[in-house]
Amino acid sequence: MHSLVIGGFYLRSRYSPGSGDKTLDIIKRNRDRIHAGVAHCFTGSKEEAHSILDQGLFIGVTGCSFKTEENLEVVKSIPAEKLMIETDAPWCDIRPTHAGFQYIKTKFDTKKKEKWQEGWCVKSRNEPTHLIQVLEVLAAVKELEISELAETVFQNTMNVFFNESQSEDK
Repeated sequence: MHSLVIGGFYLRSRYSPGSGDKTLDIIKRNRDRIHAGVAHCFTGSKEEAHSILDQGLFIGVTGCSFKTEENLEVVKSIPAEKLMIETDAPWCDIRPTHAGFQYIKTKFDTKKKEKWQEGWCVKSRNEPTHLIQVLEVLAAVKELEISELAETVFQNTMNVFFNESQSEDK
């Protein structure tokens, strides 16, 4: 039997309310076949986060994960050893209206897409380079050194997606 890595799944979907419970039920029934998995673009509650963690899975956070103070409290409760960071580009940027925006240190020059030029980001579009902003907010909320958190998240990513033993028979 081969183990399976779930690259990313949504616990919630605006298109399919209640899909989170169904997703978790499927994961629970097949947990012995799953090497690892990541709840993509997580914006759920502490209870939902801990249901995912109880299955030994990881949680991916994006700019959307930092919209409200409640979201920040949820993210703070997730152990760093179970976190991944994502941009979900071109969506899920960290906007000035988001509770986490105050923690951003790295800023990027932007231009409207019609006036874009090399070396600039497109205004109101999330870019892969903005991953540093997700890390900055996460480190601030969790009160961790950014370099320490970056190393932990890097190791999490390597263990889930680049672990040679996952491709071997169980």
